[in-house]
Amino acid sequence: KKQFQARIFAIEEEKGRYLLAEESKEREIEGLKETLKMLQISKYSLQNKLNEMEQTLQLHMLAKEDHQKSLNEVEKCYAVITCQFGTIKGAHERLEQNVLEAIQLNKKLTKVNKRQESEIDNFKKELKKVTEDLIRSNVTCQQKAGEENLSLTAKEQELQKLQQKLSMETEL
Repeated sequence: KKQFQARIFAIEEEKGRYLLAEESKEREIEGLKETLKMLQISKYSLQNKLNEMEQTLQLHMLAKEDHQKSLNEVEKCYAVITCQFGTIKGAHERLEQNVLEAIQLNKKLTKVNKRQESEIDNFKKELKKVTEDLIRSNVTCQQKAGEENLSLTAKEQELQKLQQKLSMETEL
């Protein structure tokens, strides 16, 4: 019986150890369950943050694409403007050259105009002189013609008188 009691006592002691071990294991399991819950909550929280970050990343990628498109458009506009600027600059340089040539031609034309105006003035003076000489010559010619006409008329009258005399004398 003692042996049996000792055995029961040993079994109960062993049972106590097992119960303690079981309690310890249960507490450990409860702790692990709590840790698991905390890790699941943490995982859920991290998953949400990850989803938010992925959405933010997606938005950033879309914004980046939009900015890249805008940048490409700006670069195209810059290229067009640069090309137009080159064209306008070339046209401006040609215009400046044309203006310089026009100024030179204008100076030459001004000189030619002054020379021609001087020549015209000289021709007018000469024309006036020649006209005056012509008028004097005409007046002189008319006076001489008048004098010659008078002289001729006087001679004709004298001739008629002489013819009359002659005819009278011949009749007599």
